[in-house]
Amino acid sequence: MENPKFLLEKVKEVVKVCRNLSETPIVLGGAGYSLFPENALVYLDADFGIEGEGETAFPALLKCLENSDDLTGIPGLYTPGHGPVQPRRLSKDLDRLILPETSILSASASQNREPWIPVQTRRGCAFKCS
Repeated sequence: MENPKFLLEKVKEVVKVCRNLSETPIVLGGAGYSLFPENALVYLDADFGIEGEGETAFPALLKCLENSDDLTGIPGLYTPGHGPVQPRRLSKDLDRLILPETSILSASASQNREPWIPVQTRRGCAFKCS
């Protein structure tokens, strides 16, 4: 690694701003989070994190929070100081997952500042490949 960069410092700033503006729980996810879920959750001081496919786990978390339900059935969900209650669940058919809304990308890219658009071009294998 000739020129490594630590990318979570800017994210930590965003989390801090969100905390100051709202009492809404902060949920982490994505490919980077899934690499080091416990460390990222602690470093960023977030409320929850989802390791693995968030397309099913995140809506389940929102529903449980809305209804004050038990969170223990949500796959891959981390809370501060606790690993996942249920192991992450990988989707064997990624084509069945809903694609993200693309309008947020064009809106972000059209502004006069340098856009920071996280785009995932591939996903890991759900068949335990190396």
